[in-house]
Amino acid sequence: MPSQSGRSYGVPLAVLAVFVSLLTAAGCKRGTGDYKTVPVSGILTCQGKPVAKVQVIFSPQPGAGRPASSPGRSAMGETDANGKFVLSTYGMNDGAIPGTHDVMILLMDDPERPAPAASKKNIAPCLHETRVIEVKRGMAEVILNLGE
Repeated sequence: MPSQSGRSYGVPLAVLAVFVSLLTAAGCKRGTGDYKTVPVSGILTCQGKPVAKVQVIFSPQPGAGRPASSPGRSAMGETDANGKFVLSTYGMNDGAIPGTHDVMILLMDDPERPAPAASKKNIAPCLHETRVIEVKRGMAEVILNLGE
């Protein structure tokens, strides 16, 4: 559509719209620096009892082509009533980056999704315990028996 000065702005706006669309689409995909993942699932217990509604976090350590400045994104999973979890890194249940990981447990006590009182009681002795796990393709289910 011509402006008062007689210039047409239709083409540049169309080019701008395409450019913004491409940038937005590119931002929704994995970046070129992202690492491949492998499926990881497991069971968390604290002193022999399964713990529900806590976050299990696998944080990759540098190594195997992953520099200290960029070892990769952490994977997280929430435990169910039986302590079972499945890790997600970039998408739902896609697993974790292969390699050595520091494993931490986090109790999320969100007012909209409160952790059950039994979970708080069962996990309390194990909250500050950490583990180191090697994530590999084809690995068996991870058994995290904390507090033993």
